[in-house]
Amino acid sequence: MKEKTLNTFINELSSSSPVPGGGSVGALCASLSSALTSMVLNLTVGKKIYENYNSEEKRLVDEALAASKINTEEFMKLITKDMEAFTELMHMYKLPKNTEEEKSFRESKLQEGYENAMGVPLVLAEKSLEFYDYILVACRLGNKNVLSDAGVAAITLQAAIETSIMNVRVNLAFIHNKDEVVKIEQHCCNILKKGEEKKQEIVNIVYKSI
Repeated sequence: MKEKTLNTFINELSSSSPVPGGGSVGALCASLSSALTSMVLNLTVGKKIYENYNSEEKRLVDEALAASKINTEEFMKLITKDMEAFTELMHMYKLPKNTEEEKSFRESKLQEGYENAMGVPLVLAEKSLEFYDYILVACRLGNKNVLSDAGVAAITLQAAIETSIMNVRVNLAFIHNKDEVVKIEQHCCNILKKGEEKKQEIVNIVYKSI
């Protein structure tokens, strides 16, 4: 999927095909966020502001830049993984259900499919929440001329988180294990809350500086 042009992706997204869909868009948002963070940090390293930092501050910037590059690739991979999980789930709906044995087998495979389809966006939400720490570094230590881009990265990342949680909940509704449902729902609420807090912290810093 990452090898396709943006135009091709948009055309496929707008077609009657169910994939790519919202889950892939969420992963793309996260990738855009991390790429934008990389830009802010790349415009910081080697500049006067960077040279004036102490060794610890330089380490934080360097670490955030390296993490941004890695996460951009990881988020891009999740675009395809989300498509694969959804496609696999759709195939499971086509399993035969003529006998009780077939119905039982089909239902067990569907549960596996829902777990997998739920797992991809959940991983995306978790990784996105973790990535806020690197945007915060870019916001605090990055080139002030592109500080607004760190703010955009935070807003875009929160969009990825909210999109992911929505897709988790869509699949969670079909999971039979109620204990797992409650556990994951609480986890989702925590991710949303922490993500919104981190986004707002970054946005507030940006608005106070412009």
